[in-house]
Amino acid sequence: MSISSDDIKAKCANQPHDEYADQILKAVTFSCHEMPQYVDKAQILGLTEYVMKNAQRVFLKLVFCGNINLISTFCEANFTDDDLPIEVDLYQLPGTRQIRRLNMKNTPSLERQDLACFRYWRRSELEAFIEHQWIFLAPVFREGDFDYEFHPRCPLPFVPTRHHSRRYWGYHSAVRKLGLLTEHQENLFSALTSTRPGKTEQYIEVAVKSLNIRFPTDTET
Repeated sequence: MSISSDDIKAKCANQPHDEYADQILKAVTFSCHEMPQYVDKAQILGLTEYVMKNAQRVFLKLVFCGNINLISTFCEANFTDDDLPIEVDLYQLPGTRQIRRLNMKNTPSLERQDLACFRYWRRSELEAFIEHQWIFLAPVFREGDFDYEFHPRCPLPFVPTRHHSRRYWGYHSAVRKLGLLTEHQENLFSALTSTRPGKTEQYIEVAVKSLNIRFPTDTET
């Protein structure tokens, strides 16, 4: 199974200077060499296709948590990057639990579905997976998509620029210049990047606006 450092960087939260990158790269290299111990040789091709097409983040997450031996189980369950993030509901019958997709839009069919590939995980393993899953869940912004809803733990793919300290304040908002990582946008700035030959930055400068939530004081009501 082959996966490049660029693949890893594209799935981490804040590249190119993410604190986990070196650790993950070393773990992936080791895990790929150890893979034949966990799966039959006949499965390698199918698992490689599964990971590269649908489960790059899942693969990196299993590597990070030390559970790469379960990659076949995830493949058989067809657990993909689209199933992330997950959550655990411990408020079922005593001694039971339900592992499910984190339901941001209150979709009943998804909310009830138990993810069997986590069924026999120890509680400590689940807690580690859930805690660290956000490292790999920075979103990709796509052309034509304008409505996004993010979990409070979801990292955003913005990095400081040379002028990141400059912030322009208004009464209801503040605007500052940040860098949007190129791996986390699709077709948004293709014209801009194509007209800048020799460009070395791994981000594109964008304006980020933050709204101020301000409640009126007693003297203003």
